[in-house]
This record gives sequence, C-alpha cells and structure tokens, in this order.
Amino acid sequence: NKIHHRYEFKCHLGDVSDFEHRYGLVCLQKQLVSHILKQTTIFQINSVSEGISVIKRHLRRRKVLIVIDNVDKEEQLGAIAGDREWFGPGSIIIITTRDEHLLNQVRVNMRYPA
Repeated sequence: NKIHHRYEFKCHLGDVSDFEHRYGLVCLQKQLVSHILKQTTIFQINSVSEGISVIKRHLRRRKVLIVIDNVDKEEQLGAIAGDREWFGPGSIIIITTRDEHLLNQVRVNMRYPA
C-alpha cells in the first residue's frame, strides 16, 4: 500500500493457483490485462501465446506493480510475467509462493521468507 502510488498501473492477482485451476491460464492473462488497463471489455485472447503477445504489447513501456499471490507452477508465472522485458523500467513484480524451488526456476532479485 505504501508504494502503489508510484506506479501508473497496478494489479493484484489473488490466489493464482486456485484461479488457474478453475478457469485456466488464458483467463488469468485476461484478468491481468483488464485490471492493468482498467478495461471493462475482455480482450480477445484465445491461447497462452496470444496472451503473452498482448501482455508484452500493452505493458512493455509501462511502469507496473503486479502482485501475483499463491503461485504453485512455473507455467503460471510464464503466462503472466515470463520476463522482465515484458514490462517497463522500474516495474515491480511481487510473487508469493510456498514453493521455494519455484523461485529458483525464475530470475528473482530479492526474497523475503515468511
């Protein structure tokens, strides 16, 4: 809450594990793009690779703050925040997970154990 005002766009994706299990990765991508861009209409995303293209195209020059809560698969991160280059300079992606091994799979700058 203390830093969110520094970011043009922000999004909290709550319980990603459960959401992805119920609705799939494409819906997760749609949720991210809709929240960040404050769109009421759902983007036409029909596949994970198409979703990645939409995320990169719309967010690569934007300073974003994204909280990705309760990640339990590398594929979830790969679909919504696969690379730092997808977002503009100064962006911060906060990941919460119970699986420390997952953090070893992705490039994480800092860790804060619970």
